[in-house]
Amino acid sequence: MMAPVPVSGSEMLYRPATMGYSAPDPGVAFSNTISVLPAPPAVSTRLSDPYLLRDPGFVAAAQAAVDRVYNLEFTGARQLMLPWKQAHPDHPVWPFWEALELWWTILPDLENTATDELFINKLREADFRSDRLLNRDRHNVDALVIKALANGFMARLHSNRASWYQSLSHARVSLNVLFRLEQLEPDLPDLQFGMGTYNYFAAYLADEYPLVKPLAWMLPGGDREDGLKRLGIAADSSAFMIPESTYFLGHINLQYEQQYDLALHHLKTLTERYPANGFFRRLLARAYVSVGNLNGAATLIDSTLSDARFSTDLPLQEEMNAVRARIAYMHLQNDLALEKSEAARSFSAKLARNPNERRFGAMATYYIARAHLRAGRDDEGKRYLRELNSRRNHSFYAGRARQLLREL
Repeated sequence: MMAPVPVSGSEMLYRPATMGYSAPDPGVAFSNTISVLPAPPAVSTRLSDPYLLRDPGFVAAAQAAVDRVYNLEFTGARQLMLPWKQAHPDHPVWPFWEALELWWTILPDLENTATDELFINKLREADFRSDRLLNRDRHNVDALVIKALANGFMARLHSNRASWYQSLSHARVSLNVLFRLEQLEPDLPDLQFGMGTYNYFAAYLADEYPLVKPLAWMLPGGDREDGLKRLGIAADSSAFMIPESTYFLGHINLQYEQQYDLALHHLKTLTERYPANGFFRRLLARAYVSVGNLNGAATLIDSTLSDARFSTDLPLQEEMNAVRARIAYMHLQNDLALEKSEAARSFSAKLARNPNERRFGAMATYYIARAHLRAGRDDEGKRYLRELNSRRNHSFYAGRARQLLREL
């Protein structure tokens, strides 16, 4: 579940001055992924408590299955959850689960919107099923959690698409459900993620932006320390949100608390726990760049690019080659900068009609131009700068190209 926050969840992007990041293509099956996970527990036959999220057996199965989803092992995740689906076929968790898998076809390449409609429809189905349960039992814990999660993910995708009204509408629904859950089940681990992100960012906005203070009445309960504590609880014991909670702890400590060692710890945990998921490698590379450890970023990128598991992951190859080109250029490795820039553009060309339509294609074009100029090939460098300047949808690199052309 998500509260409205000033970042779009796992889509944390570089500011233009430091580089932009996206995510990998999870559509490839990997052979050497997580191999040791708990066996699916037997489905509980308890009749005293109808809620799955109060059943330790279901929580253990869900945690193991979520681990597999985040390691891009979708078939294995479904197998773990199959006994529970057979026992509870109409539960709202199942369309949400399908949406969670789809999320890992969207997040790898946010510039591709082909799966958006299907993702939203699955979340709407989860929301509808939740409402159907709540009409019969207004305190249904499972329905409240899934409703909050579904609306949180819808808010998240709409924010990525700059559909701000829709994003805010779903975020408000999610937040209202969170407050209701807080009254009913204050110790529920899956509540802690939503309340943790809400409490942290409500307090952060009030602390860091004086103009927000007069509106503090709209942000009840903001508490940075409490928010971090709740995220820690969710990262330890949530049924669905352990990976997201760990990510947010890394993001918050990196971007807002300046606790860099702690941030790197959380992001390294994700890369180690989900070795087949290149997105978490990107987060770690981003952290290295953010703290100025370009050598660490280069080492991580080089190891990723040489890893056969990611050889057909076009968005990952595009991004990491572009970022590696920038690092090489900064290290005065001109030939390597050209090689990696050209590689990035070749992957961009497979993903779009014009490489410069892609964020990392534009970055690659810019550093090809810079490398040619540094080598004294001014005409070639200017040609790439003019090509980039002709594109208006990547204003940062187009702007830098215009500025550089004026200076030449």
